[in-house]
Amino acid sequence: LDWERQTLGQIENGERELKAWELAKLSSVLRVDMATFFQHEAATPQQPYVLWRNKPQNSVRIETEFLRRCKDYKLVETLNSIDTSKFQKLPSCKIDLKTSTYSDAYALAEQVRSELALGDFPASSLVKVLEEKFGIKFFFNDLEGNGSAASSVSDFGYCTLISSTEVPWRQHFSIAHELFHLITWDDEVLAQVNSDQKLRDHNERLAESFAAGLLVPAETLRREIRTLSKDNKLNDAGIVATARQFGISLEALLWRMAGLHFI
Repeated sequence: LDWERQTLGQIENGERELKAWELAKLSSVLRVDMATFFQHEAATPQQPYVLWRNKPQNSVRIETEFLRRCKDYKLVETLNSIDTSKFQKLPSCKIDLKTSTYSDAYALAEQVRSELALGDFPASSLVKVLEEKFGIKFFFNDLEGNGSAASSVSDFGYCTLISSTEVPWRQHFSIAHELFHLITWDDEVLAQVNSDQKLRDHNERLAESFAAGLLVPAETLRREIRTLSKDNKLNDAGIVATARQFGISLEALLWRMAGLHFI
């Protein structure tokens, strides 16, 4: 106890540096955000915007926790002198929701898959590539209700929240869906989705099209169908096997096949 008092006194007097793990411990004991220790007297900054795929029950609480974790992650990077400049710049695309089409979303998916070098089956490498090459932060939480995913772009970086209770193939689709929002994120798009529900819905459908196009390359799908089909027909077992191969749900595969006029 005397040693702890001495250590605390040294920290308070500036005679000893505070380690990152000690700061995290103090934050937990005092039940405050770690960023509180670095705040000066100033106006409270505006919270970063969070774009939801399906907003869950208790969204305010979940959103607050998500943003707190984004801030804490950024703080840990700062305290540990992590060089974030080593990450590659994420591709970006400016869109206008009043004119953007599903064909545009599919074309963007083809471009992004090529730039990120995701290969024939992107679901298997998507998270690893986005984390290690582009520094995107992923958080997995129980989002309750019908919540499935959210994203935010701010000084804390590119952050994505995914439902921890969904099965892997639905998580894959949600991650690809949120990637569309990260790539197209700008103030004009946010203004459009906040002012017009139809444009907000259209933005979500564009993200769905992008996710399908990203995770299921047309040529790879055509090759897999030829491999698994018999007499130019693909049976139920073959369709299920194809969905698992791409790491997506059966429903998502069928929509993709219909969009490509394979069925």
